[in-house]
Amino acid sequence: TVAWRVDLGDRPSFGELLSRVDDAVTSSEPYLRYPLHDVLEGLDPHGDRLWTELFSCTFQWNKTSRMIDPRLVTAMTSNEGVDRADVGTMQLEPFALGVGRSSVELGVGIDEIDEQLIATFEYATDLFDAQMISRMARHFEAILAGGARDPDRPVAALDMLTEDELDELRSVQRSNVVDHDLDRPIHALIEDQVRLHADRVAIDAADESLTYGELDERSSLLAARIIHAGVGRGDLVGIHLEQASALPVAVVAVLRSGAAYVALDVGVPKQRLRFVCEDADVRAIVTTRGLAAELPDMVTEPVAVCVDELDDSPEHANRPLPEDIAGDDLAYVSYTSGSTGRPKGAAVEHRSAVNELLAMASRPGFGGDDAMLAITGLSFDISMVELVLPLVTGGRVVVVEREVSADPEALRD
Repeated sequence: TVAWRVDLGDRPSFGELLSRVDDAVTSSEPYLRYPLHDVLEGLDPHGDRLWTELFSCTFQWNKTSRMIDPRLVTAMTSNEGVDRADVGTMQLEPFALGVGRSSVELGVGIDEIDEQLIATFEYATDLFDAQMISRMARHFEAILAGGARDPDRPVAALDMLTEDELDELRSVQRSNVVDHDLDRPIHALIEDQVRLHADRVAIDAADESLTYGELDERSSLLAARIIHAGVGRGDLVGIHLEQASALPVAVVAVLRSGAAYVALDVGVPKQRLRFVCEDADVRAIVTTRGLAAELPDMVTEPVAVCVDELDDSPEHANRPLPEDIAGDDLAYVSYTSGSTGRPKGAAVEHRSAVNELLAMASRPGFGGDDAMLAITGLSFDISMVELVLPLVTGGRVVVVEREVSADPEALRD
């Protein structure tokens, strides 16, 4: 047994992969005289994990040079089997060979007999079951067949699924197709629920509860304030709010103003907030007086729009809101954590968010009698579902404070 590695990082063709494997096998031949057990013992006399750290899968090719009775080959390759086969003066009967405990996670053996290849899979039952291995064997055969037909095709581009599996996949895809109107923006769906259920509770939070009618009134007023601050269609607006009733109101208001929102979560380092504001060219920040005071170097430019300073003056209450926002307008930008480098913003259009929301409303399902906990910070993409899915379906969003969401006992109560 010799351990070797083949690099697939540059997307080699099937033929190139075979060439690399051949080179690896050829170059390892001088080491076949050294038992692997002795090599491992010499490397780490007291270790018991070096074997699995070197490799977890094995491959063995056995070529039989003499003719074998065709009935024996049939017995080995057919599910029907035969009672016995004659090889010279011997009579052979096939039987299942148990291996007891597998020495590797996965082992594949190929026996070449008379122009036929017979594959045997040895596997650890803690990781695989018979159904998984049977599926793996079908996929292995499909990749080999595809590579033989087109050896210049990259291995990563070879079809792995069988025709039966592809037909099943197409059938599932056809059955899941739902005709959504993706040209309407998110807030238009919420406005539909306002017209249908103005007196139904839309938002539950520790500070207050709001009906759909009250949500419509406050988000409209806040949207007007955002526009008055100089924000235009397609601009980015930061939302820097605690987990309270104002959070979903702010999300809806930014969308109704024609802008897209960017999460500026409370409690994250100020240098990240500053970076996001600069990178996204944020034009305004929806926040509160108290939170704005904590960010003196960030609220002069962009402009701070405080949700606790709203008024219903005619200048704001009667300001018309844009009505031509479409599916290809930007809805929000979600920034990565930056754990692997510089944070990057992913832009999401209304049509993409609407598609996800309506798909989830259909399956697993969400309706007017349902409620959803909003426990995730706005910077996480799933927060869109938590905050908005209930509002586009006539349901109820329950906004959970940060301290409660971090305490399982409090959250359960």
